[in-house]
Amino acid sequence: MVYFISAWYDGNNWREREQVWYIAKHITEFDDTIKQVQLFSRNKLYPYKIILLSHAPNFRHFLHRQSIFRADYWSVFDQMQCITSRTQRPFSYHDIQWPDDVEFISSHFAIIVRRKGEKFAQVEFGDDGNMILVKLFEKDQISRINHYDDRGFVSMTEMYKDGKPYYEQYMNEDRVWKFNRYVEDGHVDINPLNNFFLWPEGEKEFKKLRYDNIEEMIEEVLVRYVNRTNDDDIFCVAMHSLHTDLWARLLRRRKTILSFYETRFSLVKNEVMERFLRDAGYIVTATREDGDKIREVMGQSYPRMTSITPYDSRVDDGISMEFPYQNILVMSDGVSKDRFDEICDELVKYVIQHHKTKVNFYTTSLDYQRINELKDRARDLNTKVNSSSDVKGEYFVLARCLEAMETNRKLREMRLLVDLQDLPNQFLQISAISMGVPQITFRETQYMKNGRNGHALESVQELNEWVAYYLKDLSNWNHARVQSYEMGAEFTTSEIQRQWTEVIRHVENNWS
Repeated sequence: MVYFISAWYDGNNWREREQVWYIAKHITEFDDTIKQVQLFSRNKLYPYKIILLSHAPNFRHFLHRQSIFRADYWSVFDQMQCITSRTQRPFSYHDIQWPDDVEFISSHFAIIVRRKGEKFAQVEFGDDGNMILVKLFEKDQISRINHYDDRGFVSMTEMYKDGKPYYEQYMNEDRVWKFNRYVEDGHVDINPLNNFFLWPEGEKEFKKLRYDNIEEMIEEVLVRYVNRTNDDDIFCVAMHSLHTDLWARLLRRRKTILSFYETRFSLVKNEVMERFLRDAGYIVTATREDGDKIREVMGQSYPRMTSITPYDSRVDDGISMEFPYQNILVMSDGVSKDRFDEICDELVKYVIQHHKTKVNFYTTSLDYQRINELKDRARDLNTKVNSSSDVKGEYFVLARCLEAMETNRKLREMRLLVDLQDLPNQFLQISAISMGVPQITFRETQYMKNGRNGHALESVQELNEWVAYYLKDLSNWNHARVQSYEMGAEFTTSEIQRQWTEVIRHVENNWS
């Protein structure tokens, strides 16, 4: 059995990231664990199970969004709250027992409930139109928030005092409270009349009625679960600062794979981390550069370390040739202001000479100040181009993409990708390979080989030369396109599957 230890947290809190539908997500939901579960589920590589340490009342919706709805899982909060149901149940705010004299008002975003002329409640919904929480008010001040589980009951309620969070009360399916976590110091009180958690052999009593923090409580239940697993089982740990020390304690002398993904975990050299890395059956990083950083921080090499991309390539012809202009996607995130100024100065010169060009400033930012800055920059650059030419148009635009699907749709329209970060964006590069889009970067990577599917600049001043190289001569563009498709064979689903199979077999057969 392979256990995938997920890191699906809201920052450094033991809860899910589910949020109301009208607020854009701060980060994409996709990560390495999702890709690993998709791979193992669809190709039936090994028996597997997800271990979930976050309070996730909408977990079934999350699995559905990631196309892994049938994935098996074990939830520590389900055990602590004594929740046995595994099935989603459709329910509505009409199913709630409201006072007889309330009035429901539909706004563009939520359902407002009024009573005796005052705001009584506000019903909020998730991305799938499912009710996720109800805010209750007293004298126009929030008094509590009920968090609804997608299995049809209130899983947790946040109690407020003087308009500020006071404590969180976690309940079972029958709405009997199991424990309270107090916001001020994080301590947890167990219900003395219901002081047990769920276990296969029956209910087990908690060792204490008060815990200093919820991690202590989680560990008490989790250690029992880990001890029930077989010695041959493998634990694939998504590295995250919230749970890494916990798993380092629990998985001593167990078969482990440590999975590093993008910037999720900031590696710090200490005794715990040195041992965890040294004893790992394998270390898997999303990129080779991540592996280099681990070696640099820890000051040593790890022979059992490899990079396996969480993104697979697939041939997509794109639609860039269908447009009357040539689209360029320019990464604006992660680029210093001075460098971005240089990029803009160069591209303005190019656009003035080549009017059938449109520059798309790509961003995933949720910072409205940053977004407005990019819009202002695009407007100023358009003014500069239009004042220097008789051909008026909108040559610089903002391309804001918050999800992977949006990025893919946008990239399908592009003739060229320009990513001049110190380390180019991995997802953009894999997507560019899939769609045969040439890349201009500042360095070679696994996904851009100089002279094959793109070019690595030595300075920004070379940018226009290489933009013209790919856009003015179709043979150069076609050559990079063909090379992209050939390179994509290294990152197909079957190749990623082969790499993971090798890692698992190595951990199985070379454990000591």
